[in-house]
Amino acid sequence: MSHLGTLLLVSGDSRGGQGLTTRLTEGGFDVTFVSDGAKAIKAAQDDHPDIIVSLTTLPDMSGIDLANKLKEDAETADIPVALLCDHFSTELSQQALEAHIDDLVVQPIDPGVLVARLKPLLRLSTMHTELSRRAQVASRFGVEAAGKVDIAVNDANQQILLVSRDKKAAQTYAGLLAKASVTITENLIEAEDLLTQKNFDAALLDVTDSPAEHLSLCSQIRNNSRLFNLPVLLIAAPGTFADPVEPYRRGASRVLVRPSDPDLLVTALLALVRRQRLRWRIREALLKTMGKATGDDRTAAYSKEFMLAHLAGRLEHARRGGRNLSLVYLNIPNISAVVHQFGKEAGEQLLAQLGNWIMGLLRAEDLTARSGDSEFCLVLPDTPIEEAEIVMHRIASVLTYTDFAVPDVYQPVKVWVEVGSALAREDDSVETLLARAHTRLG
Repeated sequence: MSHLGTLLLVSGDSRGGQGLTTRLTEGGFDVTFVSDGAKAIKAAQDDHPDIIVSLTTLPDMSGIDLANKLKEDAETADIPVALLCDHFSTELSQQALEAHIDDLVVQPIDPGVLVARLKPLLRLSTMHTELSRRAQVASRFGVEAAGKVDIAVNDANQQILLVSRDKKAAQTYAGLLAKASVTITENLIEAEDLLTQKNFDAALLDVTDSPAEHLSLCSQIRNNSRLFNLPVLLIAAPGTFADPVEPYRRGASRVLVRPSDPDLLVTALLALVRRQRLRWRIREALLKTMGKATGDDRTAAYSKEFMLAHLAGRLEHARRGGRNLSLVYLNIPNISAVVHQFGKEAGEQLLAQLGNWIMGLLRAEDLTARSGDSEFCLVLPDTPIEEAEIVMHRIASVLTYTDFAVPDVYQPVKVWVEVGSALAREDDSVETLLARAHTRLG
């Protein structure tokens, strides 16, 4: 059975730890439980789990001490760490930020919400793993690129969009975020426009009324090809959402109870901004694995040869860990008609534009390669087939309804897209996985 990823749980409370292990396993994680910090460090070094979740108090050290030791070790520094605490304090939040802890979780917490909070950390882990593996393959093609990035990011010049219909609360929040540049609006429609006009590090939505409209904005952000990575923090009164997991399903990154502890708000928002900036740093490092020897000579995508070499390692990783690995094909058959009508140069220009659009609609950890004359293959690590098909149909829809402007072609150019997908099986080879996805083109 496929699972979300591997998780190392550290707790000196055997009974409570076993209960939490059960809940996290039910949430889709492959959980390893250890009882102290020393065992956690050894397990992290030996097994390199996707996420580490630790209590604040352990038999041999504090959770903060454990995080510091993990983040100071180059081999384990890139493992996201979540700290579980029984109560929030300013001192603890400051220590957590200084230790580069990725999330500070106050208990008790709904199990579904905990899993939802951990999923972005899993994605961060996937990005780190993808960078390491892509850099290793690139080196075999003669392209040298770093396989790791510095996890410490710059907190300066934060750009925050604050949406609140409570003017007094908005001014309070803006005052708390004095070190950031805060753009304030009380209108959700204007907020959506602002998000498309300017690059923000995060959005803060103060839900004083119309929770359905705020959740709708979250969904619109997640479905926007340029904004789907944007962290969104909601502040809402207790009981605003009957199902506490619903805001996360709709795209919220974090939900705080209104009125919120000022230090908790600042800590939560800063953690989200740091995570967003770290993702951008990894994205930039991933781009450096693209070179003449690894790239396709007609598009900005990777070459088929690089994709095949990379896919072999990704498939083995998925098989060994019981993880999801999805493959998507996109074929644009009318490129040949464009060449016939407008010439080879027009076809080349259109192909290059299509490659750029496809890559822009994907996550940084998803690999795009040109696999045929008019065909692209997408490798989506740690992605269930249901999610892969949503991505596939979204890209196909965007391309189909876009009028492409091709130089020296004095009319809009439209394309149609054939799609196919497959989820890796335990007995798959690279060839069988590619063949199964390809036969479903249509």
